[in-house]
Formats: sequence, structure tokens, C-alpha cells
Amino acid sequence: MQKYLVAIAMLVTVACAKTDRTADSVKKDLTTAQTEMDSIQAKVTRLEQELSDLTGNESGSVTKIRVATLVPSSFEHIFETNANVEAKNAAYISPEMGGQVKAIYVEQGQRVAKGTLLISLNSLAMRSQLDELKGGLGLAQVLYKKQKELWDQNIGSEVQYLQAKNAVESLENKIKATEAQIAMSEIRAPFAGVVDEIYLKVGELAAPGQRLLDFVDLGRMIIKADVSESAIQHVKVGDVVSVSLPNFPEWKQTTRVARVGNIINPANRTFSVECEIQNTDGMLKPNQIASINLRDFHSDEALVVPAIVLRKDIKGDFVFVAQNQGGYMAAKKVYVKLAESYQGRTRVYNGLKAGDQILTEGFNLVREGSAVEIVK
Repeated sequence: MQKYLVAIAMLVTVACAKTDRTADSVKKDLTTAQTEMDSIQAKVTRLEQELSDLTGNESGSVTKIRVATLVPSSFEHIFETNANVEAKNAAYISPEMGGQVKAIYVEQGQRVAKGTLLISLNSLAMRSQLDELKGGLGLAQVLYKKQKELWDQNIGSEVQYLQAKNAVESLENKIKATEAQIAMSEIRAPFAGVVDEIYLKVGELAAPGQRLLDFVDLGRMIIKADVSESAIQHVKVGDVVSVSLPNFPEWKQTTRVARVGNIINPANRTFSVECEIQNTDGMLKPNQIASINLRDFHSDEALVVPAIVLRKDIKGDFVFVAQNQGGYMAAKKVYVKLAESYQGRTRVYNGLKAGDQILTEGFNLVREGSAVEIVK
């Protein structure tokens, strides 16, 4: 075997020394090297088997082992990803109109109900205008009433009647518009929540779009995570997830996926996943870091082996299986194709079948063809 390894090493050294190599020539040498390696592994396997047949059972050397019979079982794979905590209801409140801050009725940290008056702006000019409009409306209504009585008796012109009616309607619309402007000078809570930050003081000027205060509802929170696109076919709305906080290891809650994003972010090849959670104990804060556990595989008929029994050689991953060979039990290498691993268990999707006896103890003491004795 050593001369084969030396030959492969020389072949790789010569290949690396050449500077005029092409992709085809490298592929050819790689294929040759892989063939040599497979040949060496096959020869080692044959020699191990031959040695076991000649000495293993005849010498009485038997390794005691324990086995587990492979049966289909339930298996799931859970992966953890970082997430960000957001408030479902949060608002940066700004005025709809400009004006001087007249009064602030709340304090930072105060919890208020929906519709509570938070801040009022100076609306003295608009209120004076409203009083004037209401006075003009009273006179217009009297004139309209008298003109209508005359018109009903076919006295006067239709134009006079329509002018009087239009004057009343015009003043009523102006009053509504002024009342709406006055209402905009009163900033009220859009939902029940907590006043987190107030940015202006009484007497300062506020403008549309300028942040007056931060308002947030901490009762219902959103946990948002960016998940690798490799899991997009496994994560669905309604899946059960576990939410934890790295800064509070003892805190954990279970919820369900509320939304799965439909767009892959080209910058990091992820899609968004959101779930909602009730913040009953107040532990969750906006922009806090959280972790969520998502399930990307589940089967009730999976072939699963303990991860510790898996071995690897130049040919690939394998496990030792106890088989009857000529009247005695022997260890046999079985090469396998592996899938997911979770909590010390690994799913095997090729190489094993139900009923195989997998070595769970003593597998480090045997080789291909070693005589074994199964103990309870």
C-alpha cells in the first residue's frame, strides 16, 4: 500500500510543478489518482477480510459488543437562527399641522388608553375663526328661512333663494373644515400603549413630519428572523417555533410562524420569517436580540443511528453492522449516505435497512470481518 501512496504523491507533485497545465489534463490526473485511491481501499478491505478469515475466528479472539436493531422511528431536525424583536404596534407621532406646543398631558413611561389626549398645539386663531363662522351661520340661516318662506309663496326670485341656501351650506362646510383643523391640533393616542420618549417642550414649535413623541404597545410583539433560502421549502405558516432570549437563558416561549417572506434577499440569500408572541411578562423589548428554533425536516419513518457510531475513511462514512458469516457473528463495514443530525442522532437515507444490527458499543475495537459476540 505504501508504494501506491508514494506513486500518488509523486503524481501530484509532478502535476503541481507544471505551469502549462490545462483543465482537461488536471481532470485526467485527478481521475487517475481517485482510481488509485479506490484500488488501495479495496485492497485493504480484502486483506482485512482475508486476515479475519484466517485468524479471527480460529484463534478464538472474539470482541464483545452491544447492538441496536435499526427500526424506522420519528425524527425531526431543528435549527436555530438569530431574530430581532419588534413591537407590532409602534408609532413615531408627528403633528398634521404646524403650531406651538400649548400643553403636554402625559409623561415618559406613562401607559395610556386609545384616544387619550397626549399633546395640544396652540389653536387660538382657529377657534376665533370658528366663533366668527358660527355667528355668520346664524345670520345666514335666518335669511335663508325668510327667503324660503317667500319662495314657497312664489314671491321673490329663484336666484335670491338659491343664494341664501348656498350661503348656509358654504358656512357649514367652512365650520366643519375649521373644526377638523382644531382637532388636528390635539394629538391623541392611536392605540393603547406606553409613551416612550417626548422630544419637544411646551412653547416650542412643531411642524408636520417632525417627531413629537415615540409611542409603543408592548403587549404584542413580532419576532422577525432572516432564514437561509435552503430552508424555504420546509418553513411554513403555522409551524411551531420556540423563542428564546440569549440574555435571559431561563426565558422561553412557544408560538407559531405567522408569515413567511416570498422574496429572497440577494445580498445574503435569506428570506424573512415572522411570528407573533404575547409579551405578558414584559421581558421582550423592541430591537432586542432573540433566537428562534425552526423545524426543517420531520419524518415518522426515518432510519436513524447514534451519531457517535459513525466512522469515516478514505471511501466515505460507514457504520459497523453485526452479521452472521459462516456460523459466527462478524463486524461488517456498511457505507452510508448521511442526512441531518440533531441531538446526537443522524438520519441515514442510503446504505442501511430496517432490521440491521448496528454496533453501539465495542465498535472502536473491531475491524472489517472481526468476530464479535453480542451481549445484552
